[in-house]
Amino acid sequence: MKINFHILLFFLVSLSTLGRCIVLYRERLSIEIIGWIFFGSVILWNIRAFMHDKDMLGVGPYSYKNGINQTGRGIYLYAVTSVFVIASIHG
Repeated sequence: MKINFHILLFFLVSLSTLGRCIVLYRERLSIEIIGWIFFGSVILWNIRAFMHDKDMLGVGPYSYKNGINQTGRGIYLYAVTSVFVIASIHG
């Protein structure tokens, strides 16, 4: 179940980033496109790292106290991902 949800989350972030980049391209704002691609790739990196139990950006190593920080890693991932998707929808 964990992997299926994160694959869905991965595609949701990919589509929202692509949609925001298309809107910005039509408005001729190429500098902002670079920023959205960068932060979108950071979010995608964090989703993949959480899915495969690797180190995440901004959270720290996976093996901290034998994986005791998994709840914190999940909360961080879901909060950052939801803020990113909402921001890409509302612009």
